[in-house]
Amino acid sequence: MTAKAVLTQRPNSFKFNEKSLDLSVPAKIGRASKEEKSSQENGYFDSKVLSKPHALLLHQGEEFFLLDTGSSNGSFVNNIRLSKPGVESELTEIYTGDIIRFGSDVVDKARNVTQKAVVIKLSLFNEDGSQYRLRPANSRMYRPSDNLEDIETVTKNLQDSLSREKQLEEKLTQVMNLVQSIREKNDGHTVFNTIEAEVSKIFYSAGSNNDERKKFESLRNEKAVLRKEKRDLEDRLREKEKHCENLQSKAFDDSRSIASMGGVIQKLRGDIVNLENVVKSVKDTQEKVKLDYEEKMLEERRIFEAELERIWKKDKETEEEKMRLDSTRSSAISTPTTIRQLRESANLSGMSTPTSLFNENEDFSGENDMSFDKLKEKAEMLDSVNFELEVTKRELEMFKDENEKIRKEITRAPISKTNEEVEKELQTSREQIQYLLSKVAER
Repeated sequence: MTAKAVLTQRPNSFKFNEKSLDLSVPAKIGRASKEEKSSQENGYFDSKVLSKPHALLLHQGEEFFLLDTGSSNGSFVNNIRLSKPGVESELTEIYTGDIIRFGSDVVDKARNVTQKAVVIKLSLFNEDGSQYRLRPANSRMYRPSDNLEDIETVTKNLQDSLSREKQLEEKLTQVMNLVQSIREKNDGHTVFNTIEAEVSKIFYSAGSNNDERKKFESLRNEKAVLRKEKRDLEDRLREKEKHCENLQSKAFDDSRSIASMGGVIQKLRGDIVNLENVVKSVKDTQEKVKLDYEEKMLEERRIFEAELERIWKKDKETEEEKMRLDSTRSSAISTPTTIRQLRESANLSGMSTPTSLFNENEDFSGENDMSFDKLKEKAEMLDSVNFELEVTKRELEMFKDENEKIRKEITRAPISKTNEEVEKELQTSREQIQYLLSKVAER
């Protein structure tokens, strides 16, 4: 089986027999011609308000659509026009129960007739034969469908009743005129008979009887009922129209909110792109700071190692000076002992020793004693300097190990500090190195 659409005539529409269209291919809607005559199996109508290629009914997937192909008088779904005159519309989804109007009523002034538009009620059927669903209530083109569909029929009946009422009013006017004329004559019993005869002529002329009277009463009652129904239907119609207006207003507000949300989302996307650029810039800056920090640390390390080498050389020279002083002190200490030994050997041999010699030796011994004290003081000073140099060496070694540890941590982990913090740490390291160097120089 194939999907199909059933087109049923609505009141106040161009008259046609019910049509059943096969939608295995798009069904054309338009004005009939010699080549394409109207039938119950196609979408051509003998109405002059339709364009030759007016619209298309389509079935795609599991949905049904209507397309206006640029008609002059337009296509309407639930009284909403799909496109401007001569402009092809977009595909519009349609549902079972939709009221579709092709064209608009046009008055032919030359012939004093009205060319009716084609108004249909649509019934759609799926390929398996099941009826397609009704239009959802939240749709922009939703219109409630109930007994209001028959309001045009009721209006037509009311118009017929009003026409009959007008005829009755004309007859009643004739009766009133007759009564007035008879009153002026003032003829008693003859007046009554005359009135009865004239009223019978007015109301029961042309073979009228009691059936006509009953028919008249029935029409009056029907008119009252129809008036009441009309008022009720108009009230219900106003309520439905108000409900539809509220739904349209809500749909408009929702569409405006969606548009506003779309703008907010677009702005957020722009902010995200800006943040990504900022993050990328920060990462590049961190990488640059890391490289600069490593270069500065390497430079500081080279300076530190050069200074340490200089200190070690100075220490070596100090050690050599100490050894030289120690050897000088030993020779100075052994000199008085040699003089005393010479003196004792001279006394034992009975040799006379010149007084001047011993005096000179005594003077020399005094000088040596004084030199020994100075050498001792200098040795103590050298020992103190060596101790301070050892302490300084250890401090420099500890500082070197700390710098090496910092360099390894920088290599292993990404830098999460800011440029100001890195510069502050570099300045602190420089001050510490400067302080140690000045301390070494003093010592």
